[in-house]
Amino acid sequence: MRDLWTALALVLVIGGALYALFPQGMKRVAARALLVPPQALRLAGLAAACIGVILVWVVRRCVSEAADVGAAVIADAALLP
Repeated sequence: MRDLWTALALVLVIGGALYALFPQGMKRVAARALLVPPQALRLAGLAAACIGVILVWVVRRCVSEAADVGAAVIADAALLP
């Protein structure tokens, strides 16, 4: 649950930073979004969500495996005379 709150907080940080740093650009993006058909927005949102899920899975898996390898190396080193 802690990871979920962290992820939501990062969404706010990144979104807020974009509006703070590029207010005119964000207005242009919002205006263009009004011209895009709803089906295209829906498809883009679904694609972004799927890519996000895959990225989270890959990062979690790689970090977990790296931690396991690191722990094994440390354990092996502890056994050396």
